[in-house]
Amino acid sequence: MVALTAHYRCRDGCSERVSEVLTSYAPLVRSEPGCLLFLAYRHAEDLNEFTLVEEYLNEDALEAHMSSKHFKDVIQKQIVPLLELRERTLLISLNEL
Repeated sequence: MVALTAHYRCRDGCSERVSEVLTSYAPLVRSEPGCLLFLAYRHAEDLNEFTLVEEYLNEDALEAHMSSKHFKDVIQKQIVPLLELRERTLLISLNEL
C-alpha cells in the first residue's frame, strides 16, 4: 500500500473555488479500482489551506490515478493554477516493510 498527502495553499480569493472543485473531484478518485481512501480537508484555522489524504493499493494504482483524465483535467488544469503552494509527500506503509 502507498499513501500520498498533498498540502495546498490557495492564492487569495481562490479557496472557495478549490473547495468546490475538490468536492466534485472526490467521487471520481474514490471510484478508481486501486483507490483505498481519498479524503480532502480544509484547515480550520486557515481556510486558504487544504490537505488531501490518499491511499492506493500499490504504486501502479497511484500511477494510474496520476495518469487519469480526471486528475489531469481537475488537478493539473483547474486546481494547480489557483495555488501558491503545492507540497506532496509519498508514504509507504510500515506493514509493507
